[in-house]
Amino acid sequence: MKICADEHISPKILRAVKEIVLSRSFSLFGVADLEFRGTEDEYWISTFARNGGNAILSCDRKMLKRDSLLTHIQETGLIAIYFPEEWAMAKRHFQAAHTLFWWPKIEETINTAPSGSIWIMPPDFGNRSLKQYIKKIPKSERAKERIKSHSV
Repeated sequence: MKICADEHISPKILRAVKEIVLSRSFSLFGVADLEFRGTEDEYWISTFARNGGNAILSCDRKMLKRDSLLTHIQETGLIAIYFPEEWAMAKRHFQAAHTLFWWPKIEETINTAPSGSIWIMPPDFGNRSLKQYIKKIPKSERAKERIKSHSV
């Protein structure tokens, strides 16, 4: 399985994962390794998918607010795993420990998740699984749908 991490995840953390916990059936790259640094998310994600990629890692939670990008990820069939919101602002040693702790669950999720699914890592060191991301529909849109369904 091929995984690509975006530029928000330190190459030092990726190296620690490779040296300590990465399973032999997985390959882990950073966008810089694949010469995607500075490119648009849609470009590197689709190129990585076309070249046999299986999953992406990111701590850029702004990506989750971009409907067109989420649709794009789902259409590529990649599995996307996002770090918790607090992770980006944490000290590097916490980021490394958190990533190493959750790595077996990340691999398990990539092995078992449906293509095109999006997942969020928990913010702590608990004993649970990653949580599938389901886009929340704004209240105003839900209200419109209820009115529409009652008028039919």
